[in-house]
Amino acid sequence: KRSQLLGGTASTAFGNWILRAEFAYETDRYHRTRSALPGIKKADQWASVLGVDWQGWTDQFISLQWFQTSIRGDSSDLVEDKQEDTLTFLWESNFFNETLTAKWLQIHSLDHGDGVFRPRLSYNYQSDLDVYLSADLFYGHQQDLFGQFDDADRVSLGFVWSF
Repeated sequence: KRSQLLGGTASTAFGNWILRAEFAYETDRYHRTRSALPGIKKADQWASVLGVDWQGWTDQFISLQWFQTSIRGDSSDLVEDKQEDTLTFLWESNFFNETLTAKWLQIHSLDHGDGVFRPRLSYNYQSDLDVYLSADLFYGHQQDLFGQFDDADRVSLGFVWSF
C-alpha cells in the first residue's frame, strides 16, 4: 500500500550562520517489530530536523543537526522507540586550493548511545578525477541501529571519475 508524505522546510541566514528546519508527516510507514512474523508493522510517523551551519572561516564548513522521529499509535512491539533523537556533526575542510578535502561526519543516537564516525580524505587529482580514503567506524550495543554493525567497521579506497 502506498504511503503519503506531507512536509515542509524553512531556512534563514544570519551572517556566517544558516538556521534550517524540516518537518514531515508520513502515513502507513513500515517499522520493524521484535516478533519474527510478520516482522513489520504499519504506523504513521512525524519527523523533524533542526540544523545550524557555519562557514565563517575560509575553506571550512561545520554543520550540526538534530533529528527527531515520533511514531504515532501503538509502538509496544517495535524495534525503534516511540520517539528517537539523533545528532549529526559534520566538519569539512579544504586545503591546497580546494584540491584536498577532509571530512568528519559523526551520527550519534541520543537514545541508545550508538553511532558511526565517518572520516574521509579526498584528493582532486584532475578536474574529472577524485581519489579518496574513507572509513565507517561503528560503535554501540549489538541490538541498536548502529551498534549492530560494531564488528563490521570498514576502510574504503576509491575514485570518482566524472565524464
